[in-house]
Amino acid sequence: MDKWFSVGELLDYINKNHHQFITLIRRSKSRIEEMEKIPADKFSAIAEKKGITCIKTNIRNYTDELRLIVIEEIIDNTKHYFGYFTNDYKKNKLSVISDYSKRWGIEFWFNEGDFIGLNSLPSIELNTVTTALALKMAAYYAVNNFRANLGNAFAAYNIESIFEKFFNKQALIILKKDVIEVTMFGHPYSDILNSIYQDLSNKLLKKNINPNIPWLNNYKLQINFK
Repeated sequence: MDKWFSVGELLDYINKNHHQFITLIRRSKSRIEEMEKIPADKFSAIAEKKGITCIKTNIRNYTDELRLIVIEEIIDNTKHYFGYFTNDYKKNKLSVISDYSKRWGIEFWFNEGDFIGLNSLPSIELNTVTTALALKMAAYYAVNNFRANLGNAFAAYNIESIFEKFFNKQALIILKKDVIEVTMFGHPYSDILNSIYQDLSNKLLKKNINPNIPWLNNYKLQINFK
């Protein structure tokens, strides 16, 4: 969508409605020449062979000045320039770039959402749609929290991969008094999962969380790996 965000009319509309924006610029010949003219001593080093600075600039159909944040990076002994437009003059340059990088996290989330069917509406009835979205979001965050508990080794795995590796397995389920026992045999990640789910009820109690699950008739859940 960046190519549309570079349209002056759109950015002007956003600015006049008191919203802030950050967008990657089009690397046109004239814009690259503008960045190349910035004196080298204006750049602050942020990494080896990489610097940052900012200037004021204009684009067509935008009624105010824009802040152009410029990254200069040496790649294969050649200087390359990348620029970002923003109307935020208060935030420091690195913070603006960091905010923009979150955009990829948003797109990653939408890609993950396809797996749990966020893009598929079950009905035209508002209540049905709302309920379905709420359940899908609850499922997403449950798996996302599970992924976080797995540690850095699985941080880059998407929801579908986590499902296939950890959840798409058969289990023996038995109700014993007020406990639902779920036993998984030969799970390839049993050592990781056992450390997470061992003594689950007591772990929840220590966090002041009721281990009785309302949507499972208030039964407790016990997960075993053999």
